[in-house]
Amino acid sequence: MRDIPPGLITVPLRRLALAAAIATVTFDGVSAQSPPTFVPAGASLGESTSYRLNPGDVLEISVRGFSELRQRGVIELDGEVSLPLAGRIAVADKTIAEAQAQIVRLATAKPVRQKTADGREALIVLTPDDVNVAVVEYRPVYALGDVAKPGELPFRPGLTARQAIALAGGFDVMRYRLVNPFLESADMKARQETLWTDIAKVRILVARLQAELDGRSSLDPAALRGIPLDPEFIARIFATESELLKRRSVELATEEKHLSILAQLAEERHRTLNATLANERAAEKEDSRALAELLEFSKRGAVPILRMVDMRRNAFASSSRVLQANAQHELAGREREEAIHKLERLSTTRRTDLLKEMQEAEITINSLQAQLSANAEKLEHTSLLQSRLVRGPGASVGIRLFRADHGAQRLIEATENTSLRPGDTIEISLQSAFDVEMSRGRRLVGNLQTSDPAR
Repeated sequence: MRDIPPGLITVPLRRLALAAAIATVTFDGVSAQSPPTFVPAGASLGESTSYRLNPGDVLEISVRGFSELRQRGVIELDGEVSLPLAGRIAVADKTIAEAQAQIVRLATAKPVRQKTADGREALIVLTPDDVNVAVVEYRPVYALGDVAKPGELPFRPGLTARQAIALAGGFDVMRYRLVNPFLESADMKARQETLWTDIAKVRILVARLQAELDGRSSLDPAALRGIPLDPEFIARIFATESELLKRRSVELATEEKHLSILAQLAEERHRTLNATLANERAAEKEDSRALAELLEFSKRGAVPILRMVDMRRNAFASSSRVLQANAQHELAGREREEAIHKLERLSTTRRTDLLKEMQEAEITINSLQAQLSANAEKLEHTSLLQSRLVRGPGASVGIRLFRADHGAQRLIEATENTSLRPGDTIEISLQSAFDVEMSRGRRLVGNLQTSDPAR
């Protein structure tokens, strides 16, 4: 028994129980060992299972029978906690048992002034059995990476990485909330198919235009090489464009033949009219000579008047026919030149039109390829955001823990069953379907090389 000053009301003293037993708490709240983390072969964790207090943890001291003496304090950045019953104490980097023993010792070192039921004020001497110290709030853990709700998570003793992922909303089901990765991926794949289809159409168009420019009647089969579409679809559009090339070649040949015939007819008509004009000019010359002779005879008064009139009429008619023949001859000449020009212009105009179409097609191909590249990047990004963990041989979720241990930062390769400690930062990364298939392919190649009898 301790000596009590006269007149004081005291609390009965009890035997001191094992203070360390009162305060012993392992970091996962149970006596079982934490699941082992992934470490390099031959290495060990080298970690104590007892949790050490850090700034941000909240301690609570309570006295049995005196609820008004319950007090809470946050461990501050300097590692100290302020509890009126015990004062300001440095508890950072201590185990909970060590901190409890120290706080209980300070709290029971001096009497506490308290009012009694009859209103009198008295000093109460506390015993270790009456004082309890507990951690009521741990520092939070933090989740980042491929989870639905990255950020701060409340810590509870025994919290595992799997439970933290569940608290963070699971794997990134709707990480960006504005789009659903499943639907977005389906749309991107459909877009990819459409872009490849458009590229195939423009490529075969370019092949046809090039064949027309070169004067060929068949397409180059390499035009559609490397297009990741159904071979039957590729064969159909190749056959369709080949048929179109043949029809356009036939149409060109027909039009050239038609214009050649028109030019030939214009040339023949021009030659005919040229001969007619020569005859008419000869007739006109003969009529003019006869009229001149008749005029000479008329001066002698030996020519009848009627004959003179007829000769004048004939000379006028011959002159009119010459003018008509000359007009028709000139018209035939213009028609001949126009027919020849049309025939020459057909080839020039057609080549110019083909070059314009070729330029537009090349621009279209460049635009489609840019869209295809951008869509492929989006598709790869969407694959990484897909709301599921890719399961199967070699596929797993990647978990890394960043932990402060005695003032140093540690990186721990973990599993979903790894237990967490207050203040841990857990980084989650999912494998995309593309990555999994690539890793499976590499393993398959390795197995084939290993099993090759020739090796």
